[in-house]
Amino acid sequence: MRCDYSQIVERGTLQGIIKGASVDGAPPALLAPKLPHFPMRAKHVIFFFMNGGPSHVDLFDPKPALTKYNGTPYKGNPLLNLPTPEDVSPRTQRHSLNLLQRLNRKHLRNREQESELAARIHSYELAYRMQTTASEVVDVEQESEKTREMYGLNNRLTADYGRKCLIARRLIEKGVRFVQLYSGGGHGRTPTSEGIGKPGRDHNWLGFTMWLAGAGVKGGQAIGATDELGFKAVEDPYHVSDLHATVLHLMGLDHTKLTYFHHGLEERLTGQRGQGIEGALA
Repeated sequence: MRCDYSQIVERGTLQGIIKGASVDGAPPALLAPKLPHFPMRAKHVIFFFMNGGPSHVDLFDPKPALTKYNGTPYKGNPLLNLPTPEDVSPRTQRHSLNLLQRLNRKHLRNREQESELAARIHSYELAYRMQTTASEVVDVEQESEKTREMYGLNNRLTADYGRKCLIARRLIEKGVRFVQLYSGGGHGRTPTSEGIGKPGRDHNWLGFTMWLAGAGVKGGQAIGATDELGFKAVEDPYHVSDLHATVLHLMGLDHTKLTYFHHGLEERLTGQRGQGIEGALA
């Protein structure tokens, strides 16, 4: 899979890379860094999103009962690019974007409540500015041979994700607050195979494990537990929104105050649920 920053950076303020006001009179307020709601414990976050990775029972949540039942038929139905095209000059691309911005703003004047359009306008601008200024940051060839070897770039089995990890470090060094590293093509896995002699795993969303480390996180503990086979969270279960609320809290952000008007409702980044996991905080 080709690696570019569009697959790596999901969100974040690029204050270390992008400076200055938007073109064509676009207000920079939505992109400008803002003060946190309260003192932050973590300055940066790297979120390793291992989609389709090993099941949690293969990593941090071992289940001896699986050895006991190994080979036994199963506990009913299973659980269910950065470069600009060569034929497009920077001047042409800038002119096209300016025209698009003018048309969008003309459309927006009588539709001030359409937050989706306003967000889209800013996302186009951000994408262009990243495309024209962030190339140097994602150029890992500037790193020494020793550093590239440490990140596994000389091994075809580790080169793809190793490159993403190295770019993540370079982005953090430039001031990006949130970087997501994405890997895999499926969802979390069940503790069982799809059948005897079959290597595949079915998908499972009722039990998974997240590993937190770094500033503000209390180490040396495990919070909650799954059943004896690792199918379902049975002790202190948490929703993924709780995890997101905890990460935002570590960054000094109150998730209940991060709202946007959408279809007549004040929506939150964490949805209509979610609370910080107090036991995870140092």
